[in-house]
Amino acid sequence: MKKIIYLFVAILLLNNTVISQKKSKQFDKIVFETGKWNDILKKAKDNDKIIMLDIYASWCGPCKWMEREVFADKNIAEFYNNNFICARFDGEKGEGIDLLKKFEIKAYPSFIFCNGDEEMLHRYIGGMNQDDFIKLGEIALDTNRRIGEAIKKYNQGNRNPDFLLDYLLKLIEIDLRPYDVFESYFKQVREEEIVSFNHLKIIKNFVQDLDN
Repeated sequence: MKKIIYLFVAILLLNNTVISQKKSKQFDKIVFETGKWNDILKKAKDNDKIIMLDIYASWCGPCKWMEREVFADKNIAEFYNNNFICARFDGEKGEGIDLLKKFEIKAYPSFIFCNGDEEMLHRYIGGMNQDDFIKLGEIALDTNRRIGEAIKKYNQGNRNPDFLLDYLLKLIEIDLRPYDVFESYFKQVREEEIVSFNHLKIIKNFVQDLDN
């Protein structure tokens, strides 16, 4: 009888070890979808999840660094695999070319967070370390902080100066420069208020020529 019990316990322990190894392997790195973009959108819709889309180029140094040092980090992998449907496309090949145009990508790597309807919720350009990549994902999950919510408020007619100032600073961070937002804000700023650190930062990023 004891031998049977020992054998049963041994089988249970072995089974738990296998399950643990599988779980560990699952989070060794970010799991990127391999299907077509439309299939990825459908999966996001069906699972009510946000897509984290990485647009990269084969020659891009920061892209290679992110793949090697950040995507393969276990903490990063666990966070992104649990919270997002992750996808990667080369911006210079196949469907990546269309996605590059659709999301107005200007540099690599670019990270787009969108829903199953292709609505852009948040975005970021450039490589970053592990901690910052976690923070980026946290912002994308937070309706109060992601850029998509600010875009909605602006499109709905919000022209409050404090909101517009914050919106402009966020747009600079993600390398978007809609000039109408710039005009909407500075029409409300008095001359004596023009010179400030934030204003100079915005002007430097938005004013492209003398006509502006």
